[in-house]
Amino acid sequence: MGAADGFLAERLTGQGWNVTALERDPALAARAHGRCKEVVVADLEAAPPLLDGPFDAIVYGDVLEHLSDPRAALVALDRTLAPGGIVIVSVPNVAHLWVRLSLLAGRFDYADRGILDRTHLRFFTRRTLVAFLHSAGLAVAELRVTPVPLPLVVPPRCTAPACADSTT
Repeated sequence: MGAADGFLAERLTGQGWNVTALERDPALAARAHGRCKEVVVADLEAAPPLLDGPFDAIVYGDVLEHLSDPRAALVALDRTLAPGGIVIVSVPNVAHLWVRLSLLAGRFDYADRGILDRTHLRFFTRRTLVAFLHSAGLAVAELRVTPVPLPLVVPPRCTAPACADSTT
């Protein structure tokens, strides 16, 4: 869910998965065609699409925070999950240290990407994500943290070799 241009779908297909990718943006979905078994263009806000399941796994790749009612989409789509199937959810953590420090400085600035992406409608912390998943009938088997990519936090000029060698 939230396949974008099909990068992850292509990687999973390469590992032997039969991937059905779902993407709302028709232009991105067009770029995903050919990178997996099937690409479905659908808006989870409108109605869950009819999909040919059951699926052994469903991946919600940074999509739930963009929905006004993510629980409804999650519950509807998880009905296509095979018995014993797994759900993988990736969402940004609004309680990340960077956001906390920004709040301490009196800033809550939206951006074009990242935790405070302008298109995010819902925000999650570790605790609220677990509660949200439980409310949707899912049991959390494992919870992992992914660090923010360095280029999103540190300006490019400070990751250059000259910056590392500087003594000033």
